[in-house]
Amino acid sequence: MGPVLGWTGDQLDREVQHYEKRVEAERESQRQPDDLTADAARLGAPDIIPL
Repeated sequence: MGPVLGWTGDQLDREVQHYEKRVEAERESQRQPDDLTADAARLGAPDIIPL
């Protein structure tokens, strides 16, 4: 999809890293004992900011 969007190799790398961080944050949230802690874990990964 990166080439269709016109992403450079650097942008593609950033997008993949962001995705991996978001997935890990979601997985971490599932291991939490309550909703408040789960929400905090989920929000631990930063939102991506378009360049």
